[in-house]
Amino acid sequence: MAFELAEIAMGRGVLGLCALPQAGDVAALQAWRTDLVLTLVEQAEAVALSPDLEGALVAAGIAQRWFEIADYGVPVGDWAGLSGDLHAVLKVGGRVVIHCRGGCGRTGMIALRFMEEAGEADALARLRAVRPCAVETEAQMDWALQARD
Repeated sequence: MAFELAEIAMGRGVLGLCALPQAGDVAALQAWRTDLVLTLVEQAEAVALSPDLEGALVAAGIAQRWFEIADYGVPVGDWAGLSGDLHAVLKVGGRVVIHCRGGCGRTGMIALRFMEEAGEADALARLRAVRPCAVETEAQMDWALQARD
């Protein structure tokens, strides 16, 4: 299966959304000029499904941040701190890739929350236009839309 990356422009930067990359996909991430990869899968999931990714990203000079979320789950970690870091990357025209296992539920939830925080108009429609499977559960949708409160 070929590596696919969906793009959403946000301010001066760009979000990329995808399924869990493999080490062989890092060249595509470099070509896309990725500044940061946000990994949402749990460590055990990453080791089982893409054991060489972390090393390949390091070798390519691409930064990686972990924000582990259980499959079909919602975050329990410090989203505010991470969100601020991501907004800072995009503010200067950076390119952030967000991924989980399939690039749908967790990826969509984080992208939607991030877009809502940035005040993006029609965030869900824009997100689903490029990633129709984005946000898989009601709990994920509820968490993402808390940014409106």
